[in-house]
Amino acid sequence: MAYVLAACSLLSASEATSECLHIPLKLAKKCKGPAGPTGAEGAPGPTGPTGTQGPMGASGDTGATGPRGPAGANGSNGSPGPTGPVGSPGATGPTGATGPSSTTGSITARTAANSILRPNTNQAVIAQADCLVGEQIVGGGTRADATDPANSESMHMQESGPTATGWLGRVSATQRFAQGSSLVVTVTAYCLQ
Repeated sequence: MAYVLAACSLLSASEATSECLHIPLKLAKKCKGPAGPTGAEGAPGPTGPTGTQGPMGASGDTGATGPRGPAGANGSNGSPGPTGPVGSPGATGPTGATGPSSTTGSITARTAANSILRPNTNQAVIAQADCLVGEQIVGGGTRADATDPANSESMHMQESGPTATGWLGRVSATQRFAQGSSLVVTVTAYCLQ
């Protein structure tokens, strides 16, 4: 019935003398019905091609200077530099005062030695040579030897000098000597008769 009425209304606007009952049935099918529901959203279309690159923008203003950063850690020490050239000789010093005249007499070497088998680290070996009664000490020296050459660099001279009656030497071991090795200290006192 709704389709027939819509057809009659359209026909009345074009032909006032026609009757609605004489409209062919196919004209009623052309009448527009109410709007249907909205269809589902279609799938996204394909991505379009990349556009051309735009022109470079103008340079921005220079920013303000940032705060000063903390001081860095000290670097490692560098390797020692090469040895410098030998300096020129210094000026000759003044002549010393004349020493006292020597007394008449002969000089005799008095020798003494002391030995310790396989001394411990820092253990001292002491030797002392004395002049005879009536003699005067005028010089001397100390010598240290190891019976095993492997310990020849394992000694340290701690003292070598005169005493009231002669000469004293003190030598210590810088490490434990090898098996069977001894530290021998020999002292010589030069005595004036």
